[in-house]
Amino acid sequence: MDILRHYCAKGGNKSAAAEAAHMSRTAYYQQLGRIEQVLGVSLEDPESMLSLYVALLTLDVQAHHTTE
Repeated sequence: MDILRHYCAKGGNKSAAAEAAHMSRTAYYQQLGRIEQVLGVSLEDPESMLSLYVALLTLDVQAHHTTE
Protein backbone atom coordinates (compact mmCIF):
# COMPACT_ATOMS: atom_id res chain seq x y z
CA MET A 1 0.00 0.00 0.00
CA ASP A 2 2.96 2.32 0.54
CA ILE A 3 3.83 1.99 -3.15
CA LEU A 4 0.37 3.22 -4.05
CA ARG A 5 0.44 5.94 -1.38
CA HIS A 6 3.63 7.41 -2.82
CA TYR A 7 2.23 7.23 -6.34
CA CYS A 8 -0.96 9.05 -5.39
CA ALA A 9 0.80 11.58 -3.17
CA LYS A 10 3.09 12.48 -6.07
CA GLY A 11 0.14 12.97 -8.41
CA GLY A 12 0.98 9.98 -10.56
CA ASN A 13 4.59 11.05 -11.14
CA LYS A 14 6.27 7.64 -11.16
CA SER A 15 9.83 8.94 -10.96
CA ALA A 16 9.09 11.17 -7.97
CA ALA A 17 7.13 8.38 -6.29
CA ALA A 18 9.98 5.91 -6.79
CA GLU A 19 12.38 8.41 -5.25
CA ALA A 20 10.04 9.02 -2.30
CA ALA A 21 9.75 5.24 -1.81
CA HIS A 22 13.55 4.91 -1.93
CA MET A 23 13.33 2.40 -4.76
CA SER A 24 14.84 2.14 -8.21
CA ARG A 25 12.44 3.25 -10.90
CA THR A 26 12.54 -0.20 -12.50
CA ALA A 27 11.55 -1.97 -9.28
CA TYR A 28 8.94 0.67 -8.51
CA TYR A 29 7.38 0.44 -11.97
CA GLN A 30 7.21 -3.35 -11.62
CA GLN A 31 5.37 -2.97 -8.33
CA LEU A 32 2.92 -0.51 -9.90
CA GLY A 33 2.33 -2.98 -12.71
CA ARG A 34 1.58 -5.69 -10.17
CA ILE A 35 -0.87 -3.40 -8.37
CA GLU A 36 -2.65 -2.68 -11.65
CA GLN A 37 -2.82 -6.40 -12.39
CA VAL A 38 -4.17 -7.35 -8.98
CA LEU A 39 -6.72 -4.53 -8.84
CA GLY A 40 -7.68 -4.75 -12.50
CA VAL A 41 -7.37 -0.99 -13.02
CA SER A 42 -5.06 1.34 -14.87
CA LEU A 43 -3.24 3.75 -12.62
CA GLU A 44 -2.95 6.03 -15.64
CA ASP A 45 -6.72 6.57 -15.41
CA PRO A 46 -7.27 9.69 -13.27
CA GLU A 47 -10.61 8.41 -11.96
CA SER A 48 -9.07 5.12 -10.82
CA MET A 49 -6.14 6.89 -9.19
CA LEU A 50 -8.45 9.31 -7.39
CA SER A 51 -10.68 6.48 -6.16
CA LEU A 52 -7.69 4.56 -4.84
CA TYR A 53 -6.27 7.65 -3.16
CA VAL A 54 -9.58 8.35 -1.42
CA ALA A 55 -9.68 4.72 -0.27
CA LEU A 56 -6.15 5.02 1.15
CA LEU A 57 -7.02 8.27 2.93
CA THR A 58 -10.12 6.62 4.39
CA LEU A 59 -8.00 3.74 5.71
CA ASP A 60 -5.59 6.23 7.25
CA VAL A 61 -8.42 8.10 8.99
CA GLN A 62 -9.91 4.86 10.28
CA ALA A 63 -6.52 3.72 11.59
CA HIS A 64 -6.03 7.07 13.30
CA HIS A 65 -9.41 6.83 15.04
CA THR A 66 -8.68 3.26 16.13
CA THR A 67 -5.48 4.31 17.89
CA GLU A 68 -7.15 7.10 19.87
